[in-house]
Amino acid sequence: MKSEELKDKLEVELILLAKQKEGMVDYLRLKLAQEDWHGVADAAMDIREIVSKSSAINDTLLKIK
Repeated sequence: MKSEELKDKLEVELILLAKQKEGMVDYLRLKLAQEDWHGVADAAMDIREIVSKSSAINDTLLKIK
C-alpha cells in the first residue's frame, strides 16, 4: 500500500473514532445523570480505548508524512 493510501485510510479512521468518542461522551453523560456508575465506568473505559487508538493513529500519521 502506498503511503498516500495509508494516510487516507488512517485519516478516515480518525474521523470514525472521533464520532465514536462523541457518542460515548453522550452516553457517559446520560449514565452520569442516571447515576448508573457501572455505565459511567464502562463509557470511560471505552473512551480511553478510543483515545488510545486515536493517539496511535496520529503518531503513525506523523511518521509517514
